Amino acid sequence: MKIEGPHTDRSELNVIEIICGSRGSDRCGDTASSGQQVWGNWTGEALCPAKTFLTSFSLQVEKYNATKDSTGANYVRFRCRSFKDNLFDFDLSFPPGYGKYGAYGEWSDACPVNSAICGLKTKIQAAQGAGFDDTALNDVKFFCCE
Repeated sequence: MKIEGPHTDRSELNVIEIICGSRGSDRCGDTASSGQQVWGNWTGEALCPAKTFLTSFSLQVEKYNATKDSTGANYVRFRCRSFKDNLFDFDLSFPPGYGKYGAYGEWSDACPVNSAICGLKTKIQAAQGAGFDDTALNDVKFFCCE
């Protein structure tokens, strides 16, 4: 994740990037991301345990408020699971696991057995210009692949 810290016009979450891996638990080096804004700094990586994959997510969002600086999305957390069954889930987030504003939504539906998150599409607000409120990343949709 790329997150903008304390600032006059906070935008918080600006980019989500996922790291691709193989079923043999090898990291293939490829990444996937969607639209992004330029503000903020990258967090460290948070990786699923060996031989597990991202299968569902929850997005922390601050509701829009016309009378104050709004941030849009603040943080994302995931669940990891074995590719072949749905017996055990592992929560995954980069510490501390939450942003400063808003609340987490419900967990998404999990990818079916024999599939995992493989791509994403984000809703990004364009820069609004001086004196206007920037929110950057406002929504995300993840895709499952076999």
